[in-house]
Amino acid sequence: MKILCLILASDTTPECVRFQTLWRKFMNKNISIDCYFYKGHPDLQQSEFLEDRTLWIKVPETLETVYEKTLRAFAYFVPQLDKYDYVYRSNLSTFVSFQHMLEFCADLPRTNCCAAVAGGIPPEDEVRNSIEHGFSFPSGNGFLLSVDVVRRLVEKKAPLVVQDDVTIGTALRAWKIPIIEFVRPDYRDDGSWYMNNHALLKPNEWNLNPKKIMFTYRLKSYDRMRDVKMMEDLIRRVYGV
Repeated sequence: MKILCLILASDTTPECVRFQTLWRKFMNKNISIDCYFYKGHPDLQQSEFLEDRTLWIKVPETLETVYEKTLRAFAYFVPQLDKYDYVYRSNLSTFVSFQHMLEFCADLPRTNCCAAVAGGIPPEDEVRNSIEHGFSFPSGNGFLLSVDVVRRLVEKKAPLVVQDDVTIGTALRAWKIPIIEFVRPDYRDDGSWYMNNHALLKPNEWNLNPKKIMFTYRLKSYDRMRDVKMMEDLIRRVYGV
């Protein structure tokens, strides 16, 4: 199995730069995963170019251009997709245990597949991942797509709806592709861990060792330096570096 990992990145803050340094510590640790950052810059000479594991895209670096950047990153790698089974779209404040991701992917369908934490639905709603539900979308911190879905997104170029993850979720619903959920610990503003952004974990429940169903961690509180330190701790714990 082979996975292409595309990491939404920018150099807009010192924390963003530090997160890239931390990602580089583990992004090449598994030969079954190929990782690349992708960033925007309005003053490039070329539309896109690849340098030092970073895909540069000629577009302003703003929240409003995230979907365009993502779609263009997908399009750039379309000629290489035959050698991959899935594409994982991540961002800088996400930590990933790649070995456990591979174990999770082994049980996924190879086509018409999206795996993610479903966003936009209250946790008590039992149909939050249903293709009939209009507000289900793959949370933008990290989602897996089979390569046929990536090709389809590039080909169809669905119009932007609010943000990139919501737009992709709208397309998935139209194509009747359900979201297969995994478990994601979220590090929040109060310094506590939550599961899938909902249920608070007590300190004695903080067993954060990755496993097949729990291979990604969201680190996005208001204290970004605290998030950086938590990323450093997870890298040491999982990768030993």
